[in-house]
Amino acid sequence: MFTCFNTFSRRPEVEDQTPSVLDLVSSNEVDMISNIDIGAPLGKSDHSLITFNFHAYIEQAKNIRERFLYDKGDYCSMNSELEKINWIKQIKGHEDGVKYHWTTLKEVIEKLKFKYIPKKTFSATANNPKAKTKTNQSRKILTDVKRKQKLWKRYIRTGDENVYEEYCRT
Repeated sequence: MFTCFNTFSRRPEVEDQTPSVLDLVSSNEVDMISNIDIGAPLGKSDHSLITFNFHAYIEQAKNIRERFLYDKGDYCSMNSELEKINWIKQIKGHEDGVKYHWTTLKEVIEKLKFKYIPKKTFSATANNPKAKTKTNQSRKILTDVKRKQKLWKRYIRTGDENVYEEYCRT
């Protein structure tokens, strides 16, 4: 079942056309849509551009990573702890051979790594390439679009043909 909340509709105000509801925004939850605004038509269309805020529920994964700072590790202390281990006693009597020896060595080094090498937490947003500033060309386009929208709103408010002609030229 679909229940409409926060609905908005507007009939087009174009001469010589049968009125019908074309511009429609609806949601199935209260407060999912806010700040509905009718903008200028897109291009030479008679359909208005509708802008609104859509409040969605998404979980954004935190992209935080921990990395070891190997250049700041205390390798002298690691070496002295490795020297204290009686390796013959550690691996003697095991029939698994090389695989067991390698696993034992790897576990010891991993423990020492966590003990003697510091870690730092990094956020993925720090080096986000998408966070770059806008170029001058894209700023000019945004400025032109905003100007066109303002002219359209002024034309709807006043009905002045000169404003409409300026809107068409922009």
